[in-house]
Amino acid sequence: MKFRIAIIILLIPLLTGCSGDEKDVENTNVIVSEASKEINNESINEDLNNKKNRDNKVMENKGDHESSTKSTEDDWFVGAINDNLKIHMKLDMKGNKISGKYYYDKYKKDIIISGYRDGNIFSVGTKDSKETIEGMFISDNLIEGIWTDGDVTYPIYLMNDKDSSLIPKKPNNTLMEWKGNWQGGNSGYYRGSRLIIEPIFNNLIKFDLSAFNGTRLGGLSSFAVVENNIATFIGEEGIKYIFTLNNEGNIKLNSDDYSYYCGAGVSFDSIYTKKDFTIAPPTAKEVGLVYSKEQEDIFKNLTGEYYRNFIEVAQFFSEEEDLDGIGANVRTFGLLSYPDAAIVMINQQENLIKAAVHGLDGIYYFSNSEDYGEPPETIKEWAKGQEIIICENKYKQNKSNISINPPKKYIDFMKKRDKSNDIALYAKEDINGDGDYEVILASGINSDKEELGYIEHIYILKEDSQGNLKQLGDNLARSGYSIYQVRLIELNNSSKKYIYCGLTNGVSLRGFSIFELSEDKPKMIAYSASATGSGFDELKDFNGDGKFDGYVQNRSSYDVLYYEIKNTYILKNDEFVLDKTWVDVPEYPENIKDIIIQYMSLRVLNNGKSPEIDKRLSQMCTYDKAEDIDIPESSTYTVLYNTIMGNDKGIEINIEEEDNIAKTVATFSDNDIKYKYIFRLIKIENRWVIDDIKNLSENL
Repeated sequence: MKFRIAIIILLIPLLTGCSGDEKDVENTNVIVSEASKEINNESINEDLNNKKNRDNKVMENKGDHESSTKSTEDDWFVGAINDNLKIHMKLDMKGNKISGKYYYDKYKKDIIISGYRDGNIFSVGTKDSKETIEGMFISDNLIEGIWTDGDVTYPIYLMNDKDSSLIPKKPNNTLMEWKGNWQGGNSGYYRGSRLIIEPIFNNLIKFDLSAFNGTRLGGLSSFAVVENNIATFIGEEGIKYIFTLNNEGNIKLNSDDYSYYCGAGVSFDSIYTKKDFTIAPPTAKEVGLVYSKEQEDIFKNLTGEYYRNFIEVAQFFSEEEDLDGIGANVRTFGLLSYPDAAIVMINQQENLIKAAVHGLDGIYYFSNSEDYGEPPETIKEWAKGQEIIICENKYKQNKSNISINPPKKYIDFMKKRDKSNDIALYAKEDINGDGDYEVILASGINSDKEELGYIEHIYILKEDSQGNLKQLGDNLARSGYSIYQVRLIELNNSSKKYIYCGLTNGVSLRGFSIFELSEDKPKMIAYSASATGSGFDELKDFNGDGKFDGYVQNRSSYDVLYYEIKNTYILKNDEFVLDKTWVDVPEYPENIKDIIIQYMSLRVLNNGKSPEIDKRLSQMCTYDKAEDIDIPESSTYTVLYNTIMGNDKGIEINIEEEDNIAKTVATFSDNDIKYKYIFRLIKIENRWVIDDIKNLSENL
C-alpha cells in the first residue's frame, strides 16, 4: 500500500543558468543589485522565502490542473516586480522543464533562467544571482507569483497581451484579512494543523498547510486562485481545496479529501482560527499517566527532566497485566505510529510508582520504591531485551543545563510569547563585537541530550538607553526539526559569539544550526541536518583550541542510497566547506547486474572528495574516457533508488554474456529523455571489469 510523503513542499527552484565569461556574470550581478534598489522596502512576506526547503529529497505537488498554457518560445511576457520595476521575460517549455531569459527594462541585459513547471505551477531561478520566480499560469496570457532575491520577496506579474485590464490588482482589504498564521480548530497537543496565508494579488494567494497526528505529518504549499472571495486550489486527481473567510472571522476549508496530501491518519482541519497558538502540554493526570494530584507530584519529582518525555508520548494508552502481582495498575503509552513508548505501573494504595520511557540510548527506568534498582518483570517484558538504564531515585534536573533567572522584564517579555514554558537560557553578551551587550533569551528545557531538551522560543534582545527592550529579528526556534539545546559558541579565527541550536526529531536525527548577529539582524551561517530524518551531525574543534573549526555529517539513509557516508567540513574564510568524504564501499560485486548498479551509484555519489569511491571506480572501470560519460545525478538517483529497493520504474538491465566478455544495456526514462548506456565488461582474474561505455541517450 502506498502512503503519500509526510511533508510536501511544492516549489524548489533549480538554479541553473548561463555560461559566459566572468565579466558577464559580474555585470549581471551589478544589474540585479541595482534593480533591487529600485523596489521599495515593503516585503509582502519574508517568511515566504524562508519556507524554501533545505531537503534535497522532497516531493513536489503534482497538481493535475487543466493547463491551456501554450508554448511561449517566440513570445515575450511583459510585467513588473512589486508594480514598479518593469521587466520582459521569454520562456521555452519542454515537458516539465523551463528555460529562458528576462531583462529589466531599465538595463536591457539578458539574465538566463531555468527551472520546472508542474501543471500550472512553476519555479525558475538564475545561477549568477539569488533571484527566483515562482507562481502560477493564470491563463495563456497571464503569469502571477512571487519574486525573491535573498531575504526579500515581492509580487510579480507577467503577460503577453497588451490588454491592460489583465494587470492584477493589489489585494483588497477583505483579502488582507486572510493574511497571517491560522490554527486548526481541532488542534491539540498530539494532533493539529496550521495554515499560513499570504495574499499576492487580488486574485491570488500563497498558502502553506501543515498537519500532524502523533509522529505522522502532512503538508501542502502552493498557490490558490481567488474569485468572489473564494480561493481555489486544484491538485492531484482533481482534489479541490477551497478557502473562504466566514462570518465569525475564521478560515473555512472545504475539500473532497482533507487527508489527500497527508500521511495515514493525518488530515487537515476544516476551520482555522487566529486565536492564541499556545497549546499547553497536558498534565500526567490528564493523560492517564497517574490517577491523582498526589501521584502527579510524586511522578513529576521522580522523573525530573524526563517528565516531559512521558507527556510527549502519552497520546493514548492501553491497560496491561501486572506480571509481578504487586497490585499495580499497568498502562502502556504511545503516539500514532509509535506505540509502546512508555509504561507506568502504580499501586494505588501505597502510591508506589514504577515507570519507564524510551530514550535515544536506551530505556530510562524510575521508581520510588526501596528496591528501585531492579526493574519488575512487567517492565522487562515490555522492554523486549532493550537496555534499561536505572535512573537515580528522586531524580533531579541535570545541573549542567543552562537556566538563569533573568530580570523581571525579560520574564514578562517571554511570557507574552510563551505562557507554557520557563526560561531555558538567559545570556548577556556582546555577540557581534560592537561594544554593546545583547541578551539571548530562550524558553523551554535546555539540555545536551536530544531526548530531554525542548526549546520553543529563542530571541535576541537589546536594551536602549531608557532600558526598553528591542527585539532583533524573529523567533530563531522556528525550524523543521525540534531544538533540544541552545548555547553560545565561538568559531575559529573570530572574536564574535554565535548562537548554536541543536536539532533533533527525537528518534534518529541530530543536527544543528548556527546564527550570527550582523547589522542587528540574526543570520543563519550554517545548517546541517539530514532532510531524511536520519543522520547524526556534530560540530567539531579539530585543533583543540576551544573554538569550533568544522563539523562532520554522518549519513546512511535513502539520500545516499543507503551507503554509510561521513562528510567532513572545515571552516575556511568564515565559511564551512567540504574537505573530505569517507564512504564505506561494500565488497566488489560478483555478478554483472550488481556491478552496473554499484558503478552507477558511486558515480552519482561521487563528489570528488572520496578516495574510497575513486579507488573502487578505478577497480570497476578501466575505460579511460569514463568521466566524459554523463550520468546525471538528478535523473539517475530516483531510478537507482527504485532499483535497489525493488520498486517499479527502476533501471532495466539486459545482459548478453559470452565466455569472458559481456554486453550490458542499462535503460531508464526521466521526463522527456530516454537514457541508454551500453557497458562492455571483460572478466579479469575472475571478476568482471567495465572496459567501455557508450551513452546513447536521446530525447523522447
